[in-house]
Amino acid sequence: MRQAQLVNTSAELRDLVGLAYFQANQKNYDIAAGTTARFFNRVRDLANQAPDANAKKTYEELLAPRDKITAELAKGDPSVMGDLQDLFVRTRKATGASSEQ
Repeated sequence: MRQAQLVNTSAELRDLVGLAYFQANQKNYDIAAGTTARFFNRVRDLANQAPDANAKKTYEELLAPRDKITAELAKGDPSVMGDLQDLFVRTRKATGASSEQ
């Protein structure tokens, strides 16, 4: 049961960051801001529930660009695309999906 929940949570994080990237690419910065807020809130919750120090560190590393991405989306700054792409790649790696292309 725990493994299935982890797989589902990992997929949820990948879906959220991918959706945010797509929304920002379509210049829907306000919508992308809402999606990234959901992503970062979920990551923070997972960091707080992490079963060990390594898992907690992995999630906390995904939280690092939160302020920068939030500010870029608020300004409608197109440079957010690079930061979202990086976050997408890092999320895939953190959730064990880096080899799935």
